[in-house]
Formats: sequence, structure tokens, C-alpha cells
Amino acid sequence: TDGTEASEGGEASHEWYYQEPTTGEPAGPWTVAQLHARWQRDETNGLTPVWHVGLESWIPIAEMSELKEKLREAVADVEERPAKRRRTLDEVPLIHTYTNEQGQLYVYDT
Repeated sequence: TDGTEASEGGEASHEWYYQEPTTGEPAGPWTVAQLHARWQRDETNGLTPVWHVGLESWIPIAEMSELKEKLREAVADVEERPAKRRRTLDEVPLIHTYTNEQGQLYVYDT
């Protein structure tokens, strides 16, 4: 990734790369949605350097206004979807099984 190729098709078509925090190696190409998922898993942050064809050098996400806007749009899309509700602890059956050395099965539930 040397940044000498011209970018075509607008910012939505960019394939993004980011630098792995532990190794400094480029990772990608990623879409904005994939970068958003990594953001949610704390694999990237505002200081993470990113790059795409057409940029001369790596730039922190916090300084990339076009990427920040796309990430905000991805967040808005996620927030508009109905959230999957996790069952409460009271809704989960608590069952524990134990098999002794003689092969007898014990089931404990509440």
C-alpha cells in the first residue's frame, strides 16, 4: 500500500486499511461496516491509523472526517434496528448435571 493509485467511485467505495495496534501491520481491506464492527469490539479507536487508495499517508480515524461521518451513519443504522433482547436470569432455567463414578446421573435444577 503505497498510496500512488488514484481513487475512483467516491468515498463509499473505499476499501479501508488500519494498522494493527500490536504489530503496526496493515489489516484490510475493510468496508465501513466492518470497521464499525471492529470499533464496537474495541479493536480500533480514534487514534487508530487508517489508509485507503488515494491517501498519501496513514491518518488517525479521528482526523478522517469522511470516515467519521460514515461510522456515525453506521451507528445510526445499528441504533434504528430493533435490539435483540437477552433473556433475564429468571427466564433461563438453571440446571446442573453431574455423573458420578458409577454412572449415575444427577440433575439439579431450581
